[in-house]
Amino acid sequence: MIGRSLSEFTTLSENDQAEKIMEYSDKGFAETVPLIYEHFDEFKLLVTGAPGNYYQDFLESLVELDTACMKSFLVRIGSKAIDVVSF
Repeated sequence: MIGRSLSEFTTLSENDQAEKIMEYSDKGFAETVPLIYEHFDEFKLLVTGAPGNYYQDFLESLVELDTACMKSFLVRIGSKAIDVVSF
C-alpha cells in the first residue's frame, strides 16, 4: 500500500508532485494507520521481531523507501533543501 502510493506519486509530473504532495502524504497515512491497527499483532511482530528474521529490517525498509521518494521529489522541484541535507 505504501509502496503503491509512493510509486504513483513518482509517476506524476514535477508540477503535479508539487501540488499534490500533501494529498498523497495524507492519503497514505490515512490508509496505513487503520491497516496497522486492524493487524496490530502482525505489525508489532514485523517491527519488533527477532534478529535474523526476513522481516527484521521491515521498518528500516519503509523509511528508506520514503526517503528515496522524498529525495527524488526534492531534486525534481529543485529544492535547496537537497543541498543542505545529505541522504
